[in-house]
Amino acid sequence: MYCSFLSILHADDFDDFANIQPQATSNFNSQQTYLARTLSNHDMFYDPYTFVLLELQYKTPQGIHLDFGADMYSDSTTQGIALNQASLQYSTDRFDFKVGKFVETLGVLDYLSITNITNPPRTPFFDDSNINIRKLPLLMASASTYLTKEFKVQAIAQPFDKNLNYTNVYLNTILKSLLPFYLNSVEFQNNNFNIIRDEIFLPSYNEQIADALNTHIQNKYKANTTLALNKASFFLLMQYDDFDATYGFIWTNHYSEVQYIQIDENFFNSINDILNEQDSGALDAYLSQENLDPISSISTYRYDQVTAYYESSYKEIGIRSEISYRDKIPTINTLSSLSSIAIGLDHKSTNMYNSMELQYLHVPSLPKDVFTSTFVNKTDSCKSGAMEMYMKTYILGGYYNGEFELSVSPSVVIDFEVFNATLQFYHSKLRPELDTFSLTLKATLE
Repeated sequence: MYCSFLSILHADDFDDFANIQPQATSNFNSQQTYLARTLSNHDMFYDPYTFVLLELQYKTPQGIHLDFGADMYSDSTTQGIALNQASLQYSTDRFDFKVGKFVETLGVLDYLSITNITNPPRTPFFDDSNINIRKLPLLMASASTYLTKEFKVQAIAQPFDKNLNYTNVYLNTILKSLLPFYLNSVEFQNNNFNIIRDEIFLPSYNEQIADALNTHIQNKYKANTTLALNKASFFLLMQYDDFDATYGFIWTNHYSEVQYIQIDENFFNSINDILNEQDSGALDAYLSQENLDPISSISTYRYDQVTAYYESSYKEIGIRSEISYRDKIPTINTLSSLSSIAIGLDHKSTNMYNSMELQYLHVPSLPKDVFTSTFVNKTDSCKSGAMEMYMKTYILGGYYNGEFELSVSPSVVIDFEVFNATLQFYHSKLRPELDTFSLTLKATLE
C-alpha cells in the first residue's frame, strides 16, 4: 500500500502534500532558503548564481491564509531584490478563493505539459522542491467550489503581468535552442544553401545573432504593458475524483506571450535569387537595398485550448495522461494549430523511483511531427547518522525531422539536516560545448 501511494505521486504532488501537513501550534510560520551554484561554464543553463528567499505564512481559525515572500537573486548579468509571492486566501469545506501573486498548477504532468502555463518555469531551478522557486509566481485570482464531495469547479483569471518581459523569456529560448535545432534538421536540395547554413547561420545563431535579433524584435514591438482586461487570460477547470482515479477538463483562453512574426516575402525571394545566381550580382543587389529588415510585422493574438487529463494507478505503476488541442500557434508566416498527446508513468521499487513522460506534438504547418521525452531516476538514500546521500538522473530527449537531441544530467545529492549539496554534470548531444559540472549548495531554515 505504501509503495502504491508513492508510485502515483509526482513533483507538484509532493509540494501539495507538504502543504497539508500538520502545522506548528502557532498560526505563524516562516522559512528561509539560501541557494548558490558554482563550478559552471557561464553559459545559459549553468550560469552561476546566488538566490535567497524569505517566506512568511499566517493562518487564522476562520480559514484566512496570508502568504508573503521576497527574494534576492544575482548572476553574471542580473541582480536585485523582488517580491516573490504575496496572496490572500479564504477557504471553507466547499469554497476556496485566492488572490495575489502566487503559483497555480494545472493538469497532471511535471515537465511536458502544454496546459500547465499559468506560471513559467525558472530554468535554473527546474527541479527545486519549493514550487515558489521552481516556478515564477504571477498575479492572478482563483475561485474553487466543490459541487459534490468528488466534483470541483475552478476558475482562474490572470492579467498580463507588466513586470515580466515575455519577449525576452520565451523568444530568446526559441532563437537559441529551437532555431538551430530546426536548421540542423532540415536538408535542402540546394547545396549552396547547405553551405550558408553550416558556415554562417548555425555558428551565428549559437554565438551572437540570436541575442541581436531578440533585441531587434523587442525594439520593434513595444508591448502594451498595462493590466488591461483585454490582455487577461482565463482558465476554467472541472475535476472529478473517485477512489481510484482523477478525471479533469480544462478550457483556456490565453493572451499569447509569444508574438506572431511575419517575414517579408521579398526577403525569401531575394535569398532564392542569391542562391540561384552563379556570381555575386544577386547578393550585391540585395545588400544595396535601403531596408534589409526581413520582419514585416509583429503582432499578438489570443488562442483557445482544451485539455482532458487523467490520473490513476495500476498495481505499482502510476499513470498520468493529457490530451490537448490549441487553435493557434505561430510558425513562419502562418498561425497553425497544435495537438498534443502525453503520458507519464511512475514506479517506486524497493530501492529507486523512476518517472517517465512521453509527448507527441502535431503542428500541420511543420513538415514532421515532434516527439519529446523525459526520464527521471532517483535512488533511495544511503544513510550515515544525520547524513543522507542519493543519486538523481534526468534524461531529456527530442526528435524532429531526423534529428535526435538528447541531454543527460546525472547528479549526486547529499542531505545533512537543513543543508543540501548537489554535484551535477550536464551533457548535450547536439551542443557538447555546454557540457559542464556544477555544484549547488542549499540551506532551508524554519
